[in-house]
Amino acid sequence: KSWYLSKRYDEALPAIERAETAWREFAGIAADAKSQQGDAQIRQRRNLQDQINTLQADFRQAATQEQRDQIQNYITTLQRQIDDIDRDQASRAPTALAALPAEYSFVHGNILLRRNQLSDAEPQYLRAIEANPKYGEAFNNLASLYFQAGRLEEARSVLQQARSRGLQINLELERAVTAEH
Repeated sequence: KSWYLSKRYDEALPAIERAETAWREFAGIAADAKSQQGDAQIRQRRNLQDQINTLQADFRQAATQEQRDQIQNYITTLQRQIDDIDRDQASRAPTALAALPAEYSFVHGNILLRRNQLSDAEPQYLRAIEANPKYGEAFNNLASLYFQAGRLEEARSVLQQARSRGLQINLELERAVTAEH
């Protein structure tokens, strides 16, 4: 982004591409770690259940009420641990690769736009909007791209979508797009 803001677009393009790759790699590592943590919890839960099963057999053979009470208290403690694991597992979303943040695609699109690579910039803005449907700047830049390419109906449609979502629209762009018929 620094190179983009410095208008060093030839350096900015490979840098944003490396940043996107690094994000995807990091997201993959994070997903793997989350999966491994879930696997460890499942193993821990099985171990706790095995302990409970053993204690239940011991409970039936306990000679005194004091022994039965101690065993029952321990079983209750282990069951609470299992319940905690179950709640944690239930609250976990399925492990999936985290989506690339919208700003990456937005900056990538801006770099390509500045390099006059309009056809390459378009999918970047579309990705930014998909990642964050409230990203008004991405809507404005996509509409501007369409306007520059002479695709007026598409530019109007994008601005209408932005307006319907309550997003701020570049008024100069809107006037230019609506003035063209």
